Amino acid sequence: MNNLILKYWDGKDKGVFAFASLPYKEVTSGESKNNGLGDISFGIGPRFEIKLGKNKLGLQTYLGTILPTGDNKSKPSLGTGRHDYKAGLFGTLLNGSKKYEADFSFDYNLTEGRKVSNDISSGLVLGGRVNNNLRLVAGPLFNYKDEGKNNGDFTLSGRLNSRYTPSGELGKKVHFELWYDKSLRTHGTSPAKRSSALTLIGRLNI
Repeated sequence: MNNLILKYWDGKDKGVFAFASLPYKEVTSGESKNNGLGDISFGIGPRFEIKLGKNKLGLQTYLGTILPTGDNKSKPSLGTGRHDYKAGLFGTLLNGSKKYEADFSFDYNLTEGRKVSNDISSGLVLGGRVNNNLRLVAGPLFNYKDEGKNNGDFTLSGRLNSRYTPSGELGKKVHFELWYDKSLRTHGTSPAKRSSALTLIGRLNI
């Protein structure tokens, strides 16, 4: 899956945060194949910064929705065919020198339909600057299924995140991230068996 994410934020210490996520999927199931646009999601909310002594805490919150734009009638399907709703909080705590950081997130997806479980995801990674171009953070991720047919299922994973920022003026415009995720423990029927995943992200500031 390729995912184009458009983000907007304004202000210095406080402002507005908004995003739109446009996934493009290529799905193979047995001999069946399908590709096209998946379910689009978007959200909006306030962002603000808090000074904690010499440290700085940045927070971004949002309310949003997931639209049934993916084709759910073809096989394999590209979407869920339902409207879902989202809420979330992201935060970054930087020390005074900006060398060390703690990043955390919490997302809640409220699904449409009694049989489909709601989805709760959270994570915390810690680390900091290795040199002027490279930052490394690592920590646990947790996913939990609430209500529905998969009520109580969960997955505990670990993430290693490396972020590379070019030197000079280019570094103000772009950076790249490589995530390595490995599931550590699963419970229930919905989580996949222990697996690993690599995600490459490129960000362009306009």
